[in-house]
Amino acid sequence: MKKSCIVCSRSVPRGEGDFCCAGCSAVHDIIGQLELEGAARDERIAQLLEGVFPGGEEREQQKQTLEQESSFSGLIEGMVCPACAWLIHNRLSLCDGVGEVNINFIAETCDITYDPMQVGDEHLVSLVEQLGYRLYSGDQTHERTDYFRFGAGWFFALNTM
Repeated sequence: MKKSCIVCSRSVPRGEGDFCCAGCSAVHDIIGQLELEGAARDERIAQLLEGVFPGGEEREQQKQTLEQESSFSGLIEGMVCPACAWLIHNRLSLCDGVGEVNINFIAETCDITYDPMQVGDEHLVSLVEQLGYRLYSGDQTHERTDYFRFGAGWFFALNTM
């Protein structure tokens, strides 16, 4: 029997566990079990985010101004739902020396502005890989092309026209 993710209903790889990816697991842990509303809910989410990404509270309070600015554009392999993009965005945003982070789930791309004196490309790649995804620099390509996703997108785009 095929097992489905309890957050997004996608199939679970190898039928092991309740989640299809680390993003869905984090979303479930942070939001799924809350029975709070308003300010109490926001405070609880902040506490749980601190548990997932220690030091994030101080980082949010003091937005970094980068002395030197460099950018990194890349492809992320392994994102299967918007929760994955959310998880990667939060992890990279809390890293010292990182300014702006833009993750596009649909295109599987990321654009990161950072200070090269504080953090390097290799460190950014390792942070994403620690979460269970693969980050490639913009000049590299995926190991495989998802022709089904491309074809389905093309088909639906033509239908909307």
